[in-house]
Amino acid sequence: MGLFGFGKNKSRKEETFEVKRQAWNFYSYTYGENMTALIEFDYEFAIEDSHKGYDACKRVIIHIAPENCGPNGLAFKEENQRIKQLEQDLVSSLSTVDCKLTGKLSYGAMCDFCFQTNAAATFMEKAQRWIANQKSHKIVMLESDG
Repeated sequence: MGLFGFGKNKSRKEETFEVKRQAWNFYSYTYGENMTALIEFDYEFAIEDSHKGYDACKRVIIHIAPENCGPNGLAFKEENQRIKQLEQDLVSSLSTVDCKLTGKLSYGAMCDFCFQTNAAATFMEKAQRWIANQKSHKIVMLESDG
């Protein structure tokens, strides 16, 4: 199913999943010593001249253990599936917050989820609660103007 689409792997009978996004774009580039960055973003949101609302940017960054990444800094397949599950859980935990996931960056043993929100305090509260329950990865949050 492609680089980011996972379905049911019938040969190993493992359940995996797919995070569906409409109007998203993707690109990658190489930096440093053969490191790779993968960038996914909401194209419709990116081309808006000015955003109505969504004036706060919140980034949730999941750090990946070096042994779970290749020499290019990207997660191995099994770890990528764990990150996708964390993403699904995070988005689900934020489902009642007025926010939009606008980008996902994978690079340097990290996965960086970029959100725009109209409810910064509520976002921070729910995201911090979600982060506190995650024991498998180091997760940090950054915030800035949208």
